[in-house]
Amino acid sequence: MDTGLPGSTERPRRAAPQPGRVLLIEDDARVRGATARFLRHYGYVVVETADGAAALNYLREDGSADVIVLSLEKPVNLPTLLESVRAVLPSA
Repeated sequence: MDTGLPGSTERPRRAAPQPGRVLLIEDDARVRGATARFLRHYGYVVVETADGAAALNYLREDGSADVIVLSLEKPVNLPTLLESVRAVLPSA
């Protein structure tokens, strides 16, 4: 048994990480749906959006996402996207 005292031989147990909220940006509905199902299977709360404008609208209204997953198949200007996200979520 770990007492937490110096000299204890066991490491303290850490709680399993809790899945968070994922903002999913994917224009292909089939890929978006499959990805969302996969993430939900592992306990994540998934907010699905089809494009960056919808994602930014969601962030402006709700303001919560632990992770943003986006399609890189379409040309994306990542610096512009990050700048837009930081404007909406300064802590990002």
